[in-house]
Amino acid sequence: MNVCFRFIARRMAASACLLSALPSFASDPAPAATPAKPYVLFMGADLEVQANRQMHRVRDVEDDAFVVQVKDGPLLVPMNRSVLAMQVTPRLKLSDHTAQVAALKIERAYTPQNDPHRKFAAAQSGSAAQSAVGTTAGQMANAMMGAQLADQRAGALGGGMANLGSGGASTQINAFNTASLSTGSDLNNAGVAAGQLQEELDKKLFDAVLVTCEVSSPVPVRDAYLVVVAHYRDKSDPTNTKRWIFAKDLERLDAEPLNVRVMQGGFPEGYELVRSTVHLYGSGLEFGTNVSDKSVWLTREEAHQYLVMEHVTAHKGETLPPALALGLDAANLRGAFDDAESQQVVYVKVSRDGLPLGVFRDAECIRPGGEALERLVAVACFKPALAKGKAVEGLAKLRIADLAH
Repeated sequence: MNVCFRFIARRMAASACLLSALPSFASDPAPAATPAKPYVLFMGADLEVQANRQMHRVRDVEDDAFVVQVKDGPLLVPMNRSVLAMQVTPRLKLSDHTAQVAALKIERAYTPQNDPHRKFAAAQSGSAAQSAVGTTAGQMANAMMGAQLADQRAGALGGGMANLGSGGASTQINAFNTASLSTGSDLNNAGVAAGQLQEELDKKLFDAVLVTCEVSSPVPVRDAYLVVVAHYRDKSDPTNTKRWIFAKDLERLDAEPLNVRVMQGGFPEGYELVRSTVHLYGSGLEFGTNVSDKSVWLTREEAHQYLVMEHVTAHKGETLPPALALGLDAANLRGAFDDAESQQVVYVKVSRDGLPLGVFRDAECIRPGGEALERLVAVACFKPALAKGKAVEGLAKLRIADLAH
């Protein structure tokens, strides 16, 4: 037990040092797990949200709402509530399922109404002024043509053309001159506009966060969703770190990369993005990714040792029977037993280290389980029985089907 604890501590410390050397939001992919180390131990997150004045564990995400389980069944809690109480509890988790998060970027951005490029495009009247020149020129030409027609009808030069200075054509000429002058003003000077835009960009008055990535999984995952937890500071209150949580329901999660884009406004202008983590959930569980925080790859034996250590630590002073820690591949189990046989109850002797000592068909441990069952149980891993918090040898009662994970 102590050896395992020191091993995990050393591996976690080494991982923490490595991560501290990376940029805050780097998405450099971790080395893929080798067959010798198929398990990943990582710092995950348990999410809770307030509903009916109580905190409930988040079980799923559906469209723009968190799904929690209450007494009457599943309840949807909209994310866009003005006040949404949430709690994030960091917790070490072990997973044999690893998904990929590629091209991850978490960066500050502008909402459309605060985007300097959009604001300056709208403010600059260059194109509008040029259009005004064309419009007033056409109106002036029409006015002059009208005056000429009037002269022709009157049969004298003293008619329409002579009255241009006091009539509607004069108004059009003045408008044409004004529009022409406007095109030469600073408002329509490309160099001046570019300088003003750069000044605005230099202020970095970001008020949104933009998350982009590609997610994939070697095996399909049901009810998958992505969660981003970001910590930021308001420039007017730099000593106080605030937290932003966003969850996105994924339409699918399988081997085909899925593009994810999340844009969220409402941040104080000019805020500072401190750090962030990305979490993937599916089938009711969180699983590891190549960007999981403080991840450590483990062999099956190391993973089992960790689970035994966690089990003893979490149940100090308690008395409990042994339980399955790491099961078998379901395909292997189905290949050895049919559906009816898999429902049969068996008894497994488990050592204080969580290792199977034998499998039997009866609680008295007289009738052996048989060669096929013994072969499968031999590679299973258990959490040991506890007697007032101390690991002891025990007898686990379970169905054959329970051996599969």
